Amino acid sequence: MDRPPGWVVNAGSLPGDLLLHVASPADGMRRWLVVTRSGEVVKLDGGRDLEGCAVSPRGTRAILYGTRVDHRLILSSSGLQARSIFESGHRALVRSPLVLAMRCHPQWSCDETRLAYGTSRFEDGRVGESFYLEIHNLLDRSLRSIASHAVQCVQWVPDDRAVMTVESSPRGVSVLTYPLDGITTVKFWTPPLDASAGGFSIAPDGSAIAYHADTSDEGGPKDHAFIHNATAREGTPVGPIEPFTQPRWSPLSSRLAFLMNDRGAVSLTVFDRSVQESKVIAVVNRGDATREAPPPSPVWLPDGRSLVFSSFEREGSLIALADLDSGTVETLVRADARVLSLSLLLATAQ
Repeated sequence: MDRPPGWVVNAGSLPGDLLLHVASPADGMRRWLVVTRSGEVVKLDGGRDLEGCAVSPRGTRAILYGTRVDHRLILSSSGLQARSIFESGHRALVRSPLVLAMRCHPQWSCDETRLAYGTSRFEDGRVGESFYLEIHNLLDRSLRSIASHAVQCVQWVPDDRAVMTVESSPRGVSVLTYPLDGITTVKFWTPPLDASAGGFSIAPDGSAIAYHADTSDEGGPKDHAFIHNATAREGTPVGPIEPFTQPRWSPLSSRLAFLMNDRGAVSLTVFDRSVQESKVIAVVNRGDATREAPPPSPVWLPDGRSLVFSSFEREGSLIALADLDSGTVETLVRADARVLSLSLLLATAQ
């Protein structure tokens, strides 16, 4: 499709194709779109019930996922050359006909052949929920299910020989390593966190986790982003965060980007672990008095020196590129829609 009315694309500055989940300002209808580097805006068909997106490490592949009304998991691949979405129909993903819910954002292996994610189920003959780490091989469509606690996030180690998870239990929050050919080990764990803790992510080098939690400071910001190092007894607060957004690690684990909300003033902020300081990069317009739909979390470029982020404008959105070295911010897209999810595809699969 050509560019929709009300959309302005700065095609010459796009670092890659943008994969967007948007809501129409007219009817609230949600759909998946690709904004290509040539400035074309393409609607992806068949995206119903697909709520999230995971992009592979090299940016060549994307998976869309969600749960249907009948609680069966959907994994769909985006064929960017064909500009279409197709359901992959992996029935092996469904172990129980009752409930299968994805608990965390899927993560691609470094070689882009496998996906890891956490699920929860209600199974016949068992009381309460059962939790699993799922490792799905896209080449042979096999599925390996490993019993776990409630998986909050996953991260592959660089050689793809193990998967790291953040899991919560009554004992606390544990960071575990699951070697694909060995015994599970506990890397570190924190004391029990407040029930509000969420948005967990593991640093790519495995040295720390990031999350947000309700600090309930009287008269101050409510939600804060935290970093918990493997050697620390407590998490370190890095700043107040916009509710329902997730802090994002840079590729080398040296910095953490998040949407800071300081008493209603929202900004794209980066925390530098080397100097233990936060720096405001750009102002972000929250734009929604109901606070039901915040702008999406920012996305790092592979060089760790630039970020793509979104800001709301009236009934639409602005997508921009922030260069951390120069401090410049360049507008990429002005969209006549609310951007709910933002991903970057750096290369088209062959």
